[in-house]
Amino acid sequence: MSRRANDKTELLKNKKMNDETYALRIKVMEVIYTLKKSIDLPRITVRITETPNDSILGAARINHDIIWITERCINMSKAMLFHVIAHEVGHAVYGLRHNEKCKLMCAVVNKPSTTKESLTVLKREDSKRRKNRESSAIDKLQDLFGTIAQI
Repeated sequence: MSRRANDKTELLKNKKMNDETYALRIKVMEVIYTLKKSIDLPRITVRITETPNDSILGAARINHDIIWITERCINMSKAMLFHVIAHEVGHAVYGLRHNEKCKLMCAVVNKPSTTKESLTVLKREDSKRRKNRESSAIDKLQDLFGTIAQI
């Protein structure tokens, strides 16, 4: 899949980049930078989209570090914007699926999770990801040393 094709989703139509779209994107990036102060995040590709209907506020590609946020969402309250971005980061970075028992990862937002609630979920997932990376690195080193020992 080309990079250009990877930047699109069937659900939402990307807005053309101009001064207005750039200003909206900055609001999203500010939330991501706030998240980065508390958790280790990779570079996340952000696309601002038109609002096709009232039910979609954002989207993400699972485990692919890309999120789409609707203009409608950006124009909602700061609490709702933070919640939706944290929710989409949960999908895009940590591969989280919708979970009706988790306020952050619930498919439908009745009331946005607080910053603390959102960060608690994302920090837990970040900790799991770090442990997995560390154990994977240890496994690779053990394989390498085992190969060297056989030589």
